[in-house]
Amino acid sequence: MAILIKHVSLKVGNLERARAFYEEVLGYKHIRTGNSTGLDGDYVVCHMTDGSVDLALEYFGESAEPEAAHSATPGIDHFGMEVEDIEAFLRKIEPWGGKVLIRHSAARVKFKVPGLPTMEIVQAGRWTKPIQAIDMSQA
Repeated sequence: MAILIKHVSLKVGNLERARAFYEEVLGYKHIRTGNSTGLDGDYVVCHMTDGSVDLALEYFGESAEPEAAHSATPGIDHFGMEVEDIEAFLRKIEPWGGKVLIRHSAARVKFKVPGLPTMEIVQAGRWTKPIQAIDMSQA
């Protein structure tokens, strides 16, 4: 069985505009907004959902610091997956050269496999949201 991507984190240049786009154009719902600290420093994160995927919009602010330029560049920061057993999953990435970048908790770990984007695994159920039935007669 495939492990589903349940979380995508995007770095954005303008948080308000990005949130409005995802709400007004794509129909995402706002979950929460708050401050956070990660591998690239402090940022504001806005969590949204389409009913299936947790979308995190990350805003690092305007910075003239060269080392912060990567953080301020819009693009995909990481994507996340729910797994039943975090430790078993981490053992699976070892032969691929996978390394833990940060352990936020026992139930949330970011890791990197050479040549691939940063990924995050969380305990199953963290991002699962109820999916609304789609009435195809209205389409």
